[in-house]
Amino acid sequence: MITVLLLVLVLGETGELVLRNGKTLAYRDSYEVKDGHVLFHNPKGDLFKLPLSMVDLDKTEARAEARKKAAQAQPEAEPKQELTPFERFARDAQQTEDGKGGNVIILEQGAGPLPGTSTSSPSTDEGSEEKKDDGKKKESQDNCKRLRTRISILEREATSLRRQKQTAESRATDIAKENALEKKLTDVENRLKSLREQLKNCK
Repeated sequence: MITVLLLVLVLGETGELVLRNGKTLAYRDSYEVKDGHVLFHNPKGDLFKLPLSMVDLDKTEARAEARKKAAQAQPEAEPKQELTPFERFARDAQQTEDGKGGNVIILEQGAGPLPGTSTSSPSTDEGSEEKKDDGKKKESQDNCKRLRTRISILEREATSLRRQKQTAESRATDIAKENALEKKLTDVENRLKSLREQLKNCK
């Protein structure tokens, strides 16, 4: 037996499971899809278990992605720009002219190093850049993992629909049911095709 496990992490936040009847259920931190069920904790910490057939995973993931993008779109406070040694001297010189400062030696910009300054250029924060790259890499890996899990779930659903359709065709008693199965199977196959195209971008 192949166990399909889907883990969506939204650490420290709450999200919403979208049900197929249009209603939503709040979950805390994460939810799991395991053995045909969705397991999650509500905001109070109680554990719930729902049949997978009751949950619309596509809308649930789309809602989580929209919340994530909205959070990332929040403007960050601009860091305070540090003055260069020359700019600090110029500022102090202006204060001296205004009677607000003491004696200041003014050097022309580009004339050489200022008193008490180093000739070496400031080093960049390489560690911060590495962490940023690692974060992007992990996010990409998580997205690819979710894609593979969704494809696996849809493949199983498509196989089940094909069997149901073959049974309905052999009995030839319920044309409406046969047409409904055909329509649903086409929808699943189209979603599979779209997800497989996205998976090509994964390394």
